[in-house]
Amino acid sequence: MKFLTNIFKYSILLSFMLTSCEKLEVENTDSPDRLKLFENTRDLRIFADNIYITYWQSLHAAPYLNLQIATLTAADQLTASWYTFGCYDLSIEPRIPWNNSPNYEYRDLTYAFYSNMYTVIYMCNTVIKLLNEGKNISPDPNIQKGYYAMCYFLRGASLGNIGLTFDKAQIVTEYSDLASLKFQPYNVVIDSAIASLQKAIDICDSVTFNLGNNIVNGINLDNTLLSRVCHSYIARFMVLGSRTKAENSAVDWQTVLNHAKKGVTADFGPQGDGHNRWFDEIARFVTNKDNTQLFFAKVDNRLIHLLDPSYPARYWKNGHPVKVHPDKRVGEASSIDARLATDFEYSSAIRFYPERGTYHFSHYRYKRWESIGSTGTGQMIDISRYENILYAIEAYAMMGDLTNAINLLNFPFYPRKTRGQLPDIPASADRRTVLDAIFYEREIDLLGQGYLTGFCDMRRRDMLQKGTPLHFPIPGNELQTLSMEYYTFGGDENADGINTSNGGWEQ
Repeated sequence: MKFLTNIFKYSILLSFMLTSCEKLEVENTDSPDRLKLFENTRDLRIFADNIYITYWQSLHAAPYLNLQIATLTAADQLTASWYTFGCYDLSIEPRIPWNNSPNYEYRDLTYAFYSNMYTVIYMCNTVIKLLNEGKNISPDPNIQKGYYAMCYFLRGASLGNIGLTFDKAQIVTEYSDLASLKFQPYNVVIDSAIASLQKAIDICDSVTFNLGNNIVNGINLDNTLLSRVCHSYIARFMVLGSRTKAENSAVDWQTVLNHAKKGVTADFGPQGDGHNRWFDEIARFVTNKDNTQLFFAKVDNRLIHLLDPSYPARYWKNGHPVKVHPDKRVGEASSIDARLATDFEYSSAIRFYPERGTYHFSHYRYKRWESIGSTGTGQMIDISRYENILYAIEAYAMMGDLTNAINLLNFPFYPRKTRGQLPDIPASADRRTVLDAIFYEREIDLLGQGYLTGFCDMRRRDMLQKGTPLHFPIPGNELQTLSMEYYTFGGDENADGINTSNGGWEQ
């Protein structure tokens, strides 16, 4: 596996480049001696301390290197007519097949993400294997175990993200024989990710440690917090891994509930440092004001319709909006949900190209995270407390315990009440009403948070527009490297409900 071997070598060098100006001499061979690479404890710790930032930047530092923004347009949560970052190609109507050519201009949307996640996995496996072979990362045995836990967490997180994204992938552990790796289907990949996260939990629950606040900038990563983060990630992967409504119904919801109950109790993520190393480019591009210099996305009419049921779910067919409310401006919405005013901003101007489809038009931009996007400072989110809570609420609803689900939705200190100021859901509400309320919260309050969360939420409800890929093929560059047959998904003509959506939110 030439590609994976190169990742191993380059990831070792990358972590030192991020934090150290010291020279590192590495023998130029195809199989560098790991023990020679880390001759002292400090080198190994520097390497390990850089795994999370490699993970974070792979998801947040460059929107043109991952699918987050483009899939938000494919999910009709955001909208953009730009070719930039593949937004147009994934949101064109009717949908077209995903361009999986190694020569595609935006091939790095999948290829760079794929390779970056495997870089993180190989960094984790390197540390785990070195520790297994007797290297010390700290004289404190509890810290030593803490690094094991951190590596199992980040290996599981990366592999799980791969499982959410692609139809299949290779499962790589610290002792995998690269020459004999085979591709496994997404559900097997996600199960392996969960197993790695569970290993991290088992360590965290058996020993006390604190790895300090440099691994996740500004956050003390101790055993209690890391355990909670892993539980929340397991709940996320169990739920979001579903490709269809049928698969979603078959999820082991009791296990989801068990993990969510042990999940994060506060938003988890690094503190921004002003666009130095720790920043969130996704937040910047999602919240940019429309102008001629910077790429920007707007909020799809479908979400504004959720906030204001009298507002059209699709932009006006002739491209000319009208007054929806007599006391408002043309194209302006009104809502009992206070978040319309706090999180969204109306603009009369539209700077998208009409020849690319007026269905891309919108009068609203998302502004909730604009401070993080513009200043690069503040609490950034890897996985939020509310996302975790909503998994628990959904689990109750899916198992038929509507009383608990309704009570939690109405809880006065959760965002539906504190931020949305919405009225209580009646105690007599049926399951459909409760699930609608849950997904409303996920679409409005979790917008733009969590890798592929919005896309996966639409996918697991059979709500992606017909012809939208349900997942992505192994990147064309990797197929080429491995001399594998080219394939892709997407397009109306391929709508099979297995790899390509045959549903849609308008049905």
